[in-house]
Amino acid sequence: MNKSVLLSKISKPIGKKEAMSLAAENTNALIGVLDLCLHCNYEIAFRAAWILEIAAENNPEEFGLYLDEFTNVYINLRNLSGQRHFTKILMSLTKNAGRRDLLSEQKLAILVETTFEWLIDLQTPVAVRVNCMDILFNLKDKSDWIADELRAQIEFQLQNGSPALQSRGKRILNKLARNSTKSY
Repeated sequence: MNKSVLLSKISKPIGKKEAMSLAAENTNALIGVLDLCLHCNYEIAFRAAWILEIAAENNPEEFGLYLDEFTNVYINLRNLSGQRHFTKILMSLTKNAGRRDLLSEQKLAILVETTFEWLIDLQTPVAVRVNCMDILFNLKDKSDWIADELRAQIEFQLQNGSPALQSRGKRILNKLARNSTKSY
């Protein structure tokens, strides 16, 4: 399906079945979907990000071919609703060491920087911020400073955090503590 046809389909509200169908139809055309994730209409961009998440979940091998493009969109994404889908994709990608290794050191550095920016920004929705915690935890071994900075950011955010942020933050802090005792 070409980008203009997809745009016309997601210019109006869609349900889960249609999103899943569009994800399946566009697996080989993810560049168009990624482009629409940056659309100036936030509703269109949100729907494109939702379709992208479904496509990445259902066909990770095909999605792996678009990691450079995904990274470029990730670092430029300002749509807060779209960020939730992108962080879910990156959580899945970074959880698996084999898939994580598909990202170059340079791309990982850019993703870590952007993910920390989203975590620190108090305007970022809680769902995105807790996903950022998981992403950064998954990438803690890629650079010495990530675990320390993640710990500091979580401890700061626990002071006034929502219940969801408190729960995920404490869980990540416990994991960080267990990992640091293993290395001694």
